[in-house]
Amino acid sequence: MPGVRPQLDISTVEAFLRQHLDAPVEDVRGLRGGEISTAFAYSLAGERYVIRFGARESGFFHDRFACERFAPPGIPIPRIHEIGRFGELAFAVSPYVPAGTIQHLPAARQEALASATHATLVWPRSASSPIRANAGPIAGREAGSDASERSVNVAQ
Repeated sequence: MPGVRPQLDISTVEAFLRQHLDAPVEDVRGLRGGEISTAFAYSLAGERYVIRFGARESGFFHDRFACERFAPPGIPIPRIHEIGRFGELAFAVSPYVPAGTIQHLPAARQEALASATHATLVWPRSASSPIRANAGPIAGREAGSDASERSVNVAQ
């Protein structure tokens, strides 16, 4: 999806963080990855964080929901501390997770996480899931739709 990922530079992000947090931030740097959001790491009072910018808040609310409901042990899904607006863009702040994203892990570590990842993707559609009937639309699709099924099959 070319053109979807917001283009921001470090100086703009650093200025926003300083104003928004009303505190000095350090070591602001761009992070790789992200198809629809742009991410930056930074330090505040000795702690590391990540701020992601995207066109819509809804994706960040979905991320928060996924972390709170489905995060299995061993899969690095950070909690979202804050979701807000920066001009026309939405942003989300999370703690920095040194492991990075699953696709950037070494192949052996990806293999070790494959079972937990598969179970996480399949569980919301299972009969034991309390959200199966109440999941509602996510990104315009109902939970358990054919599109969801194709996504799960790719991960198997």
